[in-house]
Amino acid sequence: MEKQENKEIKKAVDIIDQMSMSKKEWEMYESRRIAIMDYNTGMHQAREEGIIQGMKKGKKVGLEEGKKEGVKMLEKINSPEDVKKLNYQEKKELAEEIRKYILEIVSENGGHLASNLGVVELTLALHSVFNVPKDKIVWDVGHQTYVHKILTGRKEELKTLRKLNGIAGFPKTKESETDCFNTGHSSTSISAALGMARARDIKGEDNSVIAVIRRWSTNRRNGNRSLK
Repeated sequence: MEKQENKEIKKAVDIIDQMSMSKKEWEMYESRRIAIMDYNTGMHQAREEGIIQGMKKGKKVGLEEGKKEGVKMLEKINSPEDVKKLNYQEKKELAEEIRKYILEIVSENGGHLASNLGVVELTLALHSVFNVPKDKIVWDVGHQTYVHKILTGRKEELKTLRKLNGIAGFPKTKESETDCFNTGHSSTSISAALGMARARDIKGEDNSVIAVIRRWSTNRRNGNRSLK
């Protein structure tokens, strides 16, 4: 089982490499991220293609203003199975559309932006290789799961982020069977995943369990305890 999981992880890493953004592409999105963070502090409101102009002019930029073309690839994605059918180039196009979609929502509603822009390719790779809900993906903290929610049939619900009775900004088992663990605190993913893997082995099952955790989280007390 361990050898099979290592093979799948290697495949996921290869997918990430194929979809990786160029330096120029990343700088473009980084500029938008900074602009929206400024907006969230009351300095600017700017979105989509017209975001930099919005910063300079200090005016409101609507979701449609400056938008060159509608979302195409994202409209076809309703489950991880749809992601698995895409080739590398299509996944790269989907990654760009997902970033735009998240930028729209967070600039309007607020939310965690940088953490989600940073895991787009990673999330696409995980859902290209593994099979949720059979396979379990445990997200550390969970604030970086907007992409995961988009790919697991909740892209419309994401528009209700940070609204009354809206979608949660973190994994919620009541929300979807693809959310295997309720999180909201750092450094809990390794111990939770280990428990799930141990239970899997006891029951004689063959699913994979993946913990998604940042390097700094493993330095925290709970993360270090999980590794011991």
